[in-house]
Amino acid sequence: MIRFAVRFAFAVFLANAAYRIGSEYLAHLRFRDAVRDAVSAARKSDDELRRAVVTLAEQHDVPLAATDVAIRQSSHQVLVEGSYRKAIDLLPVYSYPWRFELSVEADVLGASPEVSRAR
Repeated sequence: MIRFAVRFAFAVFLANAAYRIGSEYLAHLRFRDAVRDAVSAARKSDDELRRAVVTLAEQHDVPLAATDVAIRQSSHQVLVEGSYRKAIDLLPVYSYPWRFELSVEADVLGASPEVSRAR
């Protein structure tokens, strides 16, 4: 009976950790998709894009600072890269700082060669 209780408790803790990791990963995917939509909407400067990404991060409860965002633009594409750590409660008494990578490459609508900012 005790062995069953220990196994059951382990299974509950494992399911809880999987749920919490999965929830945070889905939130990261929603954030990534929002960044892709914002980046591909229209041609913007690096600073405008950085502000848009940081605003989206705040809206999605993502701890991403403007200094953590790198932006590269070419004539028709924009690459946004960054990373952040978010604490995930795996157990009631244990939290792990999970690292999330952001890498969004998008084609820009309405891009013109005169406005390109290749680096």
